[in-house]
Amino acid sequence: MALALLAVAMASVIAGATYGIWWNPDLGFWKEMARRKFAWVEKLHGKHDRAIGVVGGSTTLFAIDAGMLEEKYGLPVANLGMAASLGPDVCAGFGFSALRRGDFLIVSLEPAMLTDQTAPTASGTQLAIALGRPELLTWGNGPGLFLRLVNPATILPGGYHVVTLLGKLALGQRLSRYKLEDSRPGGFLITNERQPFAEALKSGGTGPLQLSADGRTLLERMRTEADARGIQIAYVLPWAFCPEPAAAARRAAYRPLLHQIGQIMPVLDEPQLGVHTVLADFSDSAQHLTEEAARHRSEVFAETLRMHLDANPAH
Repeated sequence: MALALLAVAMASVIAGATYGIWWNPDLGFWKEMARRKFAWVEKLHGKHDRAIGVVGGSTTLFAIDAGMLEEKYGLPVANLGMAASLGPDVCAGFGFSALRRGDFLIVSLEPAMLTDQTAPTASGTQLAIALGRPELLTWGNGPGLFLRLVNPATILPGGYHVVTLLGKLALGQRLSRYKLEDSRPGGFLITNERQPFAEALKSGGTGPLQLSADGRTLLERMRTEADARGIQIAYVLPWAFCPEPAAAARRAAYRPLLHQIGQIMPVLDEPQLGVHTVLADFSDSAQHLTEEAARHRSEVFAETLRMHLDANPAH
């Protein structure tokens, strides 16, 4: 009886891991997005002396039109932004997996990734395995892949995912939130969805933000790894919506955070300080810019980047 129960348990783990890594429709979307991003970096390496990769969560994914930056300005930029749910270490790992010596890594992780305590996520581990890129997890002497695999929570789909998937099937909804046909050259993604996000409208100012212990460790690891690989590195705040009455307080809250980050790596100076007050410029969340607004944000980023490159030429 005990052996039978053990066999059932093992079969359940294997089935859950197989689904989580190879059949999960959400993971399938992110796997293909990752492949397109890596292919774009390879294309940049074939055309330019170096590549400039921007890593972050979906705030970056929906904001940096890398194809336009390369075509219009000749800037060899790759949008390596993914989903924050992959975890900050995996989002950062996209830069180290794609870039090489002489390249430039721009960190645009959302402030919450740096001010909260964080932990490895199941989706991040699953994606690294599915792509065959363990370095997404293990860069900079990060936790070994074995330590993640022996913990079923890092490879099995969670209860929330299962319930959500069943709900989508019952309602006949698309299994993945976003569509691959909405991806653009360079790793940029758009969406035509429009959803209200009342929580952002109600959010007021906040107190001064500080790096968490996890956030500081992550950035220090990134700086050390970049230096070891001969990759330039800098940070820039991603843009998010904030109501105009609270904008000044939000910018004031970011300043001490940027000061702390600046003690670890250079910070690209933008007057917006990560705050954008035009509600119509956002699509389905307070972090996702519309396609038109992303062009504007990319134009601002291009000017910021060129100023930094002029002042800090590659070695």
